[in-house]
Amino acid sequence: MTIVIFFKGKILYMKTMAIGNFKATCLKVLENIHTLKEPLVITKRGKPIVKIHPINEGLKSSLYGSVVFEDNIISKSINKNEWDALK
Repeated sequence: MTIVIFFKGKILYMKTMAIGNFKATCLKVLENIHTLKEPLVITKRGKPIVKIHPINEGLKSSLYGSVVFEDNIISKSINKNEWDALK
């Protein structure tokens, strides 16, 4: 079965599977999702209940270099007495 989704003026098709079929063939289905890199919607009595996505392998390094390290975020002009007063 296939679900048709309209998103930003585009038609997207997504494979679906009844929860009973998924339960009977879970490991095989998960392997297919991983191999084909296609999401799957699991339905219960015809209504979608969960969407399974493959893991994006490139996601691990997508944030590399996006974090900025600041040496000292607390002003160096605060002395110990002022610091104790702020507590």
